[in-house]
Amino acid sequence: MKEKKYNNKRKKSNKNRLNSSRRTFLISISAGLYVSTTAASHSADHTVTALSGPQQTAQPSQLGADDWPSFQRDTRNTGHNAGAVGVLEEPETNSTKIVDSNLRLSATAIRNDSIYLVGENSVVQKIDQSTKEVEWTADLGTDYDSYDPNPSLGSSTLLISGTDMVTALDPSDGDVRWEYGFSGDEASSVTVGNGVAYLKTIRESRSRNGELGTFHAVDVETGDLLWRTSFSPSSGQVSPSTRTQIPAVADGVAYFTGLNTLNALDVETGEELWTYTARDLIGHAPTVANGNVYVHGLNALAIDATEGTKVWETELDARMFARSPAVANGIVFYININHPTLWALDAKTGEMLWTFEKECDGGVTSAPALTSDAVYMAYRCYHRRPSGPTHIDDRVQAWDLESGCCLWSKAVAHDGYWQAPAVVNDTLYVTGRGGELHELTNQSDD
Repeated sequence: MKEKKYNNKRKKSNKNRLNSSRRTFLISISAGLYVSTTAASHSADHTVTALSGPQQTAQPSQLGADDWPSFQRDTRNTGHNAGAVGVLEEPETNSTKIVDSNLRLSATAIRNDSIYLVGENSVVQKIDQSTKEVEWTADLGTDYDSYDPNPSLGSSTLLISGTDMVTALDPSDGDVRWEYGFSGDEASSVTVGNGVAYLKTIRESRSRNGELGTFHAVDVETGDLLWRTSFSPSSGQVSPSTRTQIPAVADGVAYFTGLNTLNALDVETGEELWTYTARDLIGHAPTVANGNVYVHGLNALAIDATEGTKVWETELDARMFARSPAVANGIVFYININHPTLWALDAKTGEMLWTFEKECDGGVTSAPALTSDAVYMAYRCYHRRPSGPTHIDDRVQAWDLESGCCLWSKAVAHDGYWQAPAVVNDTLYVTGRGGELHELTNQSDD
């Protein structure tokens, strides 16, 4: 096993690589980003810094049934692996301790029979999918808060977001290929599409008495900045956790969420196409499918991906949703973070199709994973007793995607905070607090 340690706490003045040979221009538009109407807005208080030069034009390769390379698997954040068989019967469970202490692990990135994980201790690991042996570790030596850091695989890079930089590693050996630094207090994980890495950062804006959100597009191979667009919220407004606001990319458009906005930007230039303003906070990643962008505030929302207008809105009994929606086979799934609840809605109309609700205190901290046959969710329940300690039940469950019938429910020894599951071929992977990787597979015939 190879072990590497890097000291990333050094000056960042040269990391953004604004090459002098490239032409830089600024486009400034002065208007209000956060408007009162819940409609598409085509003006915003934002600045676009665009750099000319060759853009990456290669199309992303088709994902196989054994691939789960990033947050919710694809650039659209659907959470759907159409080619996977999934785990349709009561599974066998194999748990592997990845880190010795009680640390959170990131969600998994999976490709070429390898699993990539980031620990709360800033250590990245590559693990053999079959043997669970560690192939290499890379200590990034900086602040990589693993509340929700999802490693993202490009064609030849592994990208990890930290507090003030993105680090690109060589997946084969863990060597650092480049670093992209930024001025910020928090960053989302990276979405990789067409050779470009997209992410969002925020930093405190004293002049605006709020926070300044910036959307970045970075060349995956070189770490060069292609463009960045900054949006200023109204005075005093603070965004939800940016770590969970991972962008979606589809059909030449990059979709970012803000405090209560959904922003659509041109992937080539970073210029605003439209902005939709919701009535409630949007603290999660958008999901794109069926010509719509799915988000939620206190209600479930579908926004036309081209026009930025509301298609439907469905009221759900939730104080807060868990992460982003997931979409498969014309059904969009939303999860309640405060109680283990799963809603299945018609993706075109918003009509309720089926619901699962667990009668217990507890909640869900991650999005579901989908195959074309099943929905998978990890959650925690607190069963309070009149006397004695509270019983804690950490569980992974599967439902038939169309009918909502429970396929199986499995107790898994865990320590509470679940990351988003990943399903590849006939195996389901879940991680979270406790430093363990849980592998759920169909039972063998032996």
